[in-house]
Amino acid sequence: VTFDYLHATAFQGTALARTVEGTTENIKHLTRADLASYIDTHFKAPRMVLAAAGGISHKELVDAARQHFSGVSFTYKEDAVPILPRCRFTGSEIRARDDALPVAHIALAVEGPGWADPDNVVLHVANAIIGRYDRTFGGGKHLSSRLAALAVEHKLCHSFQTFNTSYSDTGLFGFHFVADPLSIDDMMFCAQGEWMRLCTSTTESEVKRAKNHLRNAMVAQLDGPIEQLLDYNRIRSGMYWIRF
Repeated sequence: VTFDYLHATAFQGTALARTVEGTTENIKHLTRADLASYIDTHFKAPRMVLAAAGGISHKELVDAARQHFSGVSFTYKEDAVPILPRCRFTGSEIRARDDALPVAHIALAVEGPGWADPDNVVLHVANAIIGRYDRTFGGGKHLSSRLAALAVEHKLCHSFQTFNTSYSDTGLFGFHFVADPLSIDDMMFCAQGEWMRLCTSTTESEVKRAKNHLRNAMVAQLDGPIEQLLDYNRIRSGMYWIRF
């Protein structure tokens, strides 16, 4: 819900402001004709990627593609490619207050780069420096993340995590935390302080550790054929991410 609110206010008036699931009213009024129209408009050969991983040869994949997808059209109606308008970012805030809840869920973000922007990798490294935290973590305040150590020492929050969500031409770079109502200001102050520290006093050893952490995380995601297929279908392959 928190991230639905975040998108609703950050990309207000655009397609990204809508929830992925859609509204109950729209779902109830969805018809077979709507689905057929969507498939006919968007399921075109230039917009499809066929990937395979595991025990399959190139010839077998080509034969399967010819058998199942040879009838897919290469052209759009009236030769018009659907134009997707750019989703603009709007600096704003939204608050849904409910004093009956024991904790507060806070998300703060700035506009991030799209998938194709090289800065995407840089922001992932920055997030690795800030790290993440949960009360269930062991180690007490002896954690590599400076913000996590502060959270433990001063009981700032129950948990926090960073995120870098990218779309085709824009994105959201920020952090989300869960805290007691009386600790919100202190946690926000420390989290924003970590952002400023990224700009002024991050050490070379922190950057190196963050790069190693990110490399390990990216490789760990490719531990099976399903994960490899998802990687093949991304705009950029995982190898691009590892070469930094």
